[in-house]
Amino acid sequence: MAEYAVHSWDLVRGTGASIDLDDSLAETGLAAMQGGLNEENRTGAFGSEVSVPDDASAYERLAAFSGRDPHA
Repeated sequence: MAEYAVHSWDLVRGTGASIDLDDSLAETGLAAMQGGLNEENRTGAFGSEVSVPDDASAYERLAAFSGRDPHA
């Protein structure tokens, strides 16, 4: 589910679509990624975690954890 949530965010951002994504999916995906993804096993598939403000949305936090800059 984490991959689907991240790639949904990618598509919405990349196309400029104004689609509301379900925050509960981002939260669940983020929790799963945080439970299994670390610096040793993210090489090649994910970049390093990007810093986001404390008030970042669920999808911004998910994107940042997966190595994407949600504000780029």
